Amino acid sequence: MNSFSRIIISVYLMVLCFMIINLISGSGGMMPYKELDLYKTAIMTNIKDLEGINRSLQIESERLIHDSDEIKIKARELGWIDWDEGVIIVKGFSRSQIGYTMGRLLSREHNKYENTTIYRLVSLMIGFLFYIASGFLKKNRINSI
Repeated sequence: MNSFSRIIISVYLMVLCFMIINLISGSGGMMPYKELDLYKTAIMTNIKDLEGINRSLQIESERLIHDSDEIKIKARELGWIDWDEGVIIVKGFSRSQIGYTMGRLLSREHNKYENTTIYRLVSLMIGFLFYIASGFLKKNRINSI
């Protein structure tokens, strides 16, 4: 094997290794795809939860629009009293806070697969190691003849 063919094979192995590594764990590879799929599932679950909250808020809104007793109950929960009522303050007792959790805030982490420098270095080292190993094999074959 002459020097030129060793270089060609080394470059071919470099490119092949880079492509395989990128296919598995590069920014468009299989590992980021699985993470995006999990992220999509979490978002879809969050959307379904928010739709359920939206339905319950719409029902509550309809009750507040059409039911005066519901308005009085909500007003008392917010601390308002009727003109003929009084407030009794009990020490050590706190009013419960009523509110809604709007869902989880989902944000993707910075893509850890963006840095292809490591992949390039690994591919370069594999090509370089093949070039060196083929040189040793060539020397050993010449010495054994």
